[in-house]
Amino acid sequence: YAFGREITNFVFKNCFISTGGFINVKTNKISRLTKEKYQKSKSKDDLKFIPDKIKEFKPNPKFLSTYNITKPVLALLPGSRQQEIDKILPVMIESSRTFNNTYEIVVAKSDNLPEALYKKYIGRNEVKLVPNEYYNVLFHSKMAVVTSGTATLETALCNVPQVVVYKTNPITF
Repeated sequence: YAFGREITNFVFKNCFISTGGFINVKTNKISRLTKEKYQKSKSKDDLKFIPDKIKEFKPNPKFLSTYNITKPVLALLPGSRQQEIDKILPVMIESSRTFNNTYEIVVAKSDNLPEALYKKYIGRNEVKLVPNEYYNVLFHSKMAVVTSGTATLETALCNVPQVVVYKTNPITF
C-alpha cells in the first residue's frame, strides 16, 4: 500500500522503492515512515529499509573528463529492456541530432544488456555510449530524453528537465 492504495503496478513499486522507504517483508506492503514513526512502530522486525539510491549517490567529479565530455550533456535513457533499445533508441538518436553542435549526446547503457545492441544503433552517429554509469550520466546532464518508466521519476528527482517517450504498436494505438 502507498498513499492508502494497494500497489499492483510493478513499475510503480520500483519507482516508490527507488526513492527510499520501508517494505514490510511479511505483507510486501511499502510505506513511507519518518525515523520517529519507525522507532514507534510495533512491527519494526517486519520492516526492511530500502535506501534512497539517488540521495545516497555521490557523483564522480572526474566523470566528464573520463569520457572526454566537453559540452553540456543531453542524456538518452532508452530503458533496460532489449525491446526498448530496439524500438526507442533509434528514434532518440535521430531526434537528438539537432543538438549535436551544442550538446554531447550520451546514452546511458544498462548493465544487463550487451554493448553490441547499442552500437548497432549508434553506429557512426556523434553519440557516446557510457556503460554502467547511469546515475553519473543523469547527474551531469542538462536535459534528458527518457523512456517512460522508473527512469522518469529518477530524472525528475535529479531536477533534470526531460522529454518522456513511449512507443506503441500501431495496432494498439
